Amino acid sequence: MNWRTGKPTRQDRRASAVASTMLILALSLGGVLALVRMVQTIGIRAGLQDEADETALAVAAALARQSEPEGPRLSATAAEVALGRWDAARRRFVAASSSPNAVEVTVRGSQAAREVGRGWLSRIVSPPPAATATSAVAAVRPRDIVFVVDLSSAMAAESLAAAERLQSRQDSIQANDAAILRGLYQDMGYESFPGPDEPLGAPWGASWDALAAGDGPLSHAAVPAKYRIEPGDPISVRREKACSAVIDHQILRLMPRAMPDPQRPENRRYWAAYLDDLSGSKGSGAKIGYASYLCFMLRRGRIEQAQGQYVPLSQHSRHCPWHLEQVGGDSLRFPPRVEPMHQVRRALAEAICSLAKRNGSADDPASRDRVAIVSLDWPSGAARVQQTLTSDYGSAVRACARLQPVGVSGPSSQPQPGLRLADQLLREASGGMYGWRGAEKMLVLVTSASTDCARGDGPLQAETPPPDHVVCIGQGDAQVRGALERIINAAPVALVR
Repeated sequence: MNWRTGKPTRQDRRASAVASTMLILALSLGGVLALVRMVQTIGIRAGLQDEADETALAVAAALARQSEPEGPRLSATAAEVALGRWDAARRRFVAASSSPNAVEVTVRGSQAAREVGRGWLSRIVSPPPAATATSAVAAVRPRDIVFVVDLSSAMAAESLAAAERLQSRQDSIQANDAAILRGLYQDMGYESFPGPDEPLGAPWGASWDALAAGDGPLSHAAVPAKYRIEPGDPISVRREKACSAVIDHQILRLMPRAMPDPQRPENRRYWAAYLDDLSGSKGSGAKIGYASYLCFMLRRGRIEQAQGQYVPLSQHSRHCPWHLEQVGGDSLRFPPRVEPMHQVRRALAEAICSLAKRNGSADDPASRDRVAIVSLDWPSGAARVQQTLTSDYGSAVRACARLQPVGVSGPSSQPQPGLRLADQLLREASGGMYGWRGAEKMLVLVTSASTDCARGDGPLQAETPPPDHVVCIGQGDAQVRGALERIINAAPVALVR
C-alpha cells in the first residue's frame, strides 16, 4: 500500500475551500433566516401590543365613565379581557368583579392566520415564528382633588337681597324671593311666612331715637315705671328702658319665636343692637319683623358678633337650629339655608358621594381618589383647611355640610390665598405617604359668578397655579351640580403595565 506524504495537493485544497465555503454559506443563510424570523416576531408583537394597549385604554375609559366600553374591537383570533383592580403598591393586577378600576387585555397571534396567503417558497425560506402573545393593563388613575370654596359675603347675597326686598314690599313678594326665604324661615323655626311686621315704635308713634329721648313718649307719667324715662337718666339707661318697651310691646308680639330669648336680661343689649342696626339702615322706614331680623343676622353671618353674641344664624351660636337633609342616601346636618351657600354645599356633598360610589370598596389607599376642602374665609385674604386630603368620604361630606359664609358685612375674598394653600396640600401629598401612587392633581375653585379669579385685586402670583376648574355659582342649582358631576366623572386613565 502506498501512503501519500508531504504537502496537500491542489485537489485537497480545492475540496477544503469548497467545504468551508458551503459551511459559511449555510451559516450565513441560517443567520439571515433567524434575523428575518426575529424581525417578523418583533413586528407581530408590536402590532399585537398596540391592539392590546388601545383596547385596554378604551375599556378603562368606559370604567371611568361607568358605562359600556366603546373603542377598538379586538381583531386577533385569540384574546382575553379581565376586569379587576390595580394594586399600585405591588404593581400588579388583581382580577375582581366588584367595583373594578382596571382591565387586563391579553392578545394572542394565531399560527393559522399568519400561514394564510404565504407561498411555498416563503414558507421554506422564512418559516413563521412561534405563536406570539402580549398583554396590557390600563387603570383609572386616582386623583387628589382640592375644592377651594368661597365663604365670603357673596355666598349670602341672594338671601340678603330677598329679605331686603321682602322688608320693603311685603305685599308683593316675588316667587324667587319666596322660594329662597321659605326654607330659611322653616330652618329658623318661624311660625309663618312672611309673618307680620310694623314700623319700629308704632305703638307710641315715635322712632327709635325719639323713644330713648329724655322728653320722648316714654317720659310721660302714665308710662309704667319699668319703661318710664326719668329726668336725669343717662343715655344708657334711657336706651335700656326703650329697648324693654319695644321688646315687650313689639318684638314678642311680632316675632314670638325669635332667639335669643328677648325676655332674658342678659340678651337685652343684643336686641338693642338689632334696633340700632334697623334704625340706622332704614331710618323712619324701619320695620320690626322676621324679614328685618334676618337682614340683621345675614349681615353678621358666621363670625361677627352683636354685643358679644353670635347671631342664631351662625353655627357658633348655641341657638343655631341645625336641620337634617338627605344627600346621597345619608342624613346630613346643615346650618340654616343661606343662598347661594346652601346649594353649593349640597352640590359639593353630592359630588363627593358620587366619588365614593366610583371608588367602591377598594381597600388599597393608593388606588382611591382623595379630596380636600379649603375655604376662602374671614378676614379677607385668609384661607383655611376645612378638610385635609382624605379618602374618608363621609368625613369630607360632613365638612361640606358645615360650610357657612362669614356674612355680608365683610368684603369678598380673593382666590389667591386659597389656591396657594391648596397647592401646598397637593405638594405635601406628592412627597408624603402616598406620593408614589402617581395621582393626578386637581384644583377646583367654587366661587361667585362675579369673582374674576384671574383678576381680583390683582393678577394671580406667579407661584400660584391657576385652577384646573372654576365652578361659578349664581347661575342656578342645576348648573352647579352638573359642573361638579362632570368634574367627578372625568377620571383619567393610563397604561400601568
